[in-house]
Amino acid sequence: MSEASPKISFVVPVYNTERFLSMTLDSILAQTFRDIEVICSDDGSTDASPQILAAYAAKDPRVKVVTAEKNGGVSRARNLGLEHATGEYVWFFDSDDLLHPQAAEIMLRACEDNQADFAYTPVEQVPEEATLADCVRPLACTVECMASPTDPYRLHGNFYGVQHMLTRRMLGKDVRFEPGVTYAEDVLFTQLLLVKGPKGVYIHTPLVYYRQRASSIVHSLGRLRTLKNLDRVSECLKPLLMREMPSEVRTVLTRWLDDHDAGSLPRPENESAC
Repeated sequence: MSEASPKISFVVPVYNTERFLSMTLDSILAQTFRDIEVICSDDGSTDASPQILAAYAAKDPRVKVVTAEKNGGVSRARNLGLEHATGEYVWFFDSDDLLHPQAAEIMLRACEDNQADFAYTPVEQVPEEATLADCVRPLACTVECMASPTDPYRLHGNFYGVQHMLTRRMLGKDVRFEPGVTYAEDVLFTQLLLVKGPKGVYIHTPLVYYRQRASSIVHSLGRLRTLKNLDRVSECLKPLLMREMPSEVRTVLTRWLDDHDAGSLPRPENESAC
């Protein structure tokens, strides 16, 4: 890696994922594109995650660990990691998922070849016990320049996961995750990016492998907490309608808010009361 700032900063929020953390870090550090840093933001883990992070930082200088004084949730952890990121591009990546070995190379080349502000890839859902060897297969990547930054919503039916996106860091220099929001926090963050009208490219082949875990935040939140999170995101999004933005972005934002008001947004499978 060059002595200058790395090309890509991976920001990895970590909270009690000792079972999967090494596999996740191995998949990032094994990228064919090597000019990266991995900012691991430990959100007050109480398992062996801090020891695992320390071991990786000791053996690979690309790994940097920052630690929250106390557990504050995934949004605060991502913000803390972002404060320490120095790369030209940022990729937020969860600490239990897996990344194709060529993902960074493909996404970066797509951005730079097309002078784009971000690249987007769909994710492939994999079982909880999956390893990278179970997931990786020969690639046949198709790169499409987006007519609108909301094209992934039209093409794939899902835009809002920051885990899907490699983004120029300066695009989001004034954007942060809403503290305390742990469900649909991506919706708010990405909409704050989209109102700027960035140019994007779409990679049709999944490069991220999303692990389906019963104990993940998405699956463990109860109905009441989920609704409170969605209400908070809606409160933060509504003022955006007063701002100038591309018409396609306004359409997607309005649709999300309408779906929220109608109670038709997806919820986690766990429907417990709290």
